[in-house]
Amino acid sequence: MNPPRIRAPIGENYRCANESEWFPDRDHIKADIKSLISFLKGRCDSVLDIPCGVGSISAGLSKAGFDVTGTDANPFFIAAARSRCGRCDFFCSDMRDFSSGKRFGCVLNWYTSFGYFSDGENRALIGKFAGLLEEDGILIIETENMLGTSRVMDEEMVQNMAWDPERRCAVHANTADPSDPTGYEIRFYSASEIREMMEDAGLREFKVYSDRFSPYREDSDRVIYVGKK
Repeated sequence: MNPPRIRAPIGENYRCANESEWFPDRDHIKADIKSLISFLKGRCDSVLDIPCGVGSISAGLSKAGFDVTGTDANPFFIAAARSRCGRCDFFCSDMRDFSSGKRFGCVLNWYTSFGYFSDGENRALIGKFAGLLEEDGILIIETENMLGTSRVMDEEMVQNMAWDPERRCAVHANTADPSDPTGYEIRFYSASEIREMMEDAGLREFKVYSDRFSPYREDSDRVIYVGKK
């Protein structure tokens, strides 16, 4: 079955989403926070969590002593984040529009939050992330491993998702109607493509990890890309 061709803007679907639709369970989040603290300690003092969702990661990093700023396009998530962590600075903004006079030791893009826009916008977003880094700061993008995703989803619907092998997109459709405005898609880039975009943005020392900064494996569910300014 060919997946529906949907290019609905993620913002239309995301701004009214609820927490249970977008975030993993608490044990998963706790394990991710632990791995981030271990990786970031000694590498940076400040973190931009973009997008921050309901602030779970932000709160965990702040509790560990990091100076954390978070931004998200969903106002309900931002309200929840502010109630969760009063020590963090939170802003309601689309990633593409966020600006700050502050520069950060780490820009963190976690939980499959990259790839929702056009190729040009995605490339520009990495440039924006790089511009928000202080000298020697690090950009971290955590997402699904494209190799594993394509194997599982190839021409099958999985939880309302279908894999488009030609464009390497996972297409989400709440209905079989291609015009459904709540549908969206996410483009998964290869490591070489992410590396090229990071290098074009002036980042160096590109590295690839699997789940929670473990050595990279092709069969891992998750992948983490790191570049340094």
